[in-house]
Amino acid sequence: MRINTVLLNSFTAFKQVGCLFILFFFIQGVLLQAAESLHYDHDQYNQFPNDIIRLHAEAGSMFYDSYKSFLSYTVIQNVPGVKESAVGYYYDHASKRLTKNYFYRFENGFPRETEGVLDFSFSGEGYFVMDIGEGKEGFSRDGRFERRDHDGLLVSRAYGFPILGENGPIYLPETRLFTVDKAGILYADEMFIDKLKVVDLEKPINLIGLTPAVFYFPEGLPPDASKQITANVEVMQGFVEDSTVLKELAGRMFEYLYGHEGVTKVGKFYMKNMSQAVQSANP
Repeated sequence: MRINTVLLNSFTAFKQVGCLFILFFFIQGVLLQAAESLHYDHDQYNQFPNDIIRLHAEAGSMFYDSYKSFLSYTVIQNVPGVKESAVGYYYDHASKRLTKNYFYRFENGFPRETEGVLDFSFSGEGYFVMDIGEGKEGFSRDGRFERRDHDGLLVSRAYGFPILGENGPIYLPETRLFTVDKAGILYADEMFIDKLKVVDLEKPINLIGLTPAVFYFPEGLPPDASKQITANVEVMQGFVEDSTVLKELAGRMFEYLYGHEGVTKVGKFYMKNMSQAVQSANP
């Protein structure tokens, strides 16, 4: 009689453990399908032998990406001309690997009046052009400029890059009266200096960020990938363009919160099921 009772209890415990593992692997499969549909990244986690642990690690890493973006946007949210950066995640079904793609959203910010003589903004699509060195041109909507004292060169106040006009670098004489008309023509005491070089880009998606507000085309692109076209803009003196990260900053706050909650819940769920399986196997 005692032997029958022990056998019955062992069989019941075995069924409980079996049911728990069936449920566990079913939920694991659902979570992995969700990961594929949500385009998770981070190939470095593929070495984990258990897929549910790998998924948990990937989710934690994505949460950390959101946290870093939140901190970055908090710091630069008031810097003129800053553009929102983003990360896209997609799953390659052929290679069974996950990939991350960085890109920028080149939306125009709102003009903010500063009354600065060498502060400029413009309406419409386009970019100021800067000489960023090594024969490369940089593109930016940060119109905070200043005259360099020792040679009169017009440079970016934030980054020090020379500002380009239609005739190359712009040199300003020693004067206090600088004016710019809507076409971007710069005058010093009513004397023509140069026209600010403002261009539009046919494919800004190919730009790489040198800073959060200055961008350039990488080497090796075909000519049509970095093509400059005429910008139809109206230049405004005494204004700068606000950053476009406030919407992203607000969105990252919730992504940061929900990402943390999601990672925590997955971890607790995994530990709870493993604990129940161990307890059922050892009544």
